[in-house]
Amino acid sequence: MELQDAYNTLLSAEIDDFQSFCDAYLVLKGMMIDEDEAAKIRDHRLIDLGDTPDANAFYLTKNINDTQIQNLLDGITKNIHKISCSPDFTQEEFGTSSGIALKYRLLAFENRSGAIEKAMTKALQKRIELICAILSKVNGIDAWRDIQITFTRNLPIDMADIITTVNGLRGLVSDRTLLAQIPFVQDIDAELDLIAEQNEKNMELYGFGNEGDEDEVLDRENRQSK
Repeated sequence: MELQDAYNTLLSAEIDDFQSFCDAYLVLKGMMIDEDEAAKIRDHRLIDLGDTPDANAFYLTKNINDTQIQNLLDGITKNIHKISCSPDFTQEEFGTSSGIALKYRLLAFENRSGAIEKAMTKALQKRIELICAILSKVNGIDAWRDIQITFTRNLPIDMADIITTVNGLRGLVSDRTLLAQIPFVQDIDAELDLIAEQNEKNMELYGFGNEGDEDEVLDRENRQSK
């Protein structure tokens, strides 16, 4: 918060300085003018310095080191992201980096998010436990342990990398474990049932495991081809 306040103070001061520059006083040296001449200068934006050798006109402003201020703003911005473990998502690298490179960039962010997620999970579980405790007084329901709290990160997913990993593990781990690695599969049991149903239909389609004469199998294949 202190870094954020410092950033806002610098940015506000920079805007105030620019406003002061726009409203700067005009200094006329070596000459005298009255109100009518000042009005003419303001309206016509023209100054006649005459023949006076020492006459001069300039705006009264203070020297501002824009580079130093910008360096301070950039340094504060980097420290804000560093201390908060939050990367700068506006960087171009986030649109061109590979999946594993993005994970390394988001490692500190994920660690901080994981700690917050654990605290939130504990608080939500306690709230659900209290709700179920009240319900148990009514009809004996004690189901808070069966409720699973799931947090989903709003981060880009490298589906090509996931597919490669799943195909590489095929035959080494169970289908249930493989399906658990796919983000868009919400209900693994339902997906396994759909796969079994699809395999069964494929077996029926090609006549595997069915006893019948050859003519019936050929007739079925002809109907499918049509």
